[in-house]
Amino acid sequence: MARVKGLTLLEARRVGKLKEFAEQQGTVGDEAAFDRLFRAMASGTPPKGNQTSGSENSED
Repeated sequence: MARVKGLTLLEARRVGKLKEFAEQQGTVGDEAAFDRLFRAMASGTPPKGNQTSGSENSED
């Protein structure tokens, strides 16, 4: 499959090519951390596992 250059997020959503759009961005994420956070947000509970900020830096 040829790589589509200049694909915008809106275009990618419309044509079902979100994976290709993400690959074009050139950034790498932590899928496991994202999934933990997403599930926590959906359930309304704090995420479990590795967190990005330490509790000593928390403003709560």
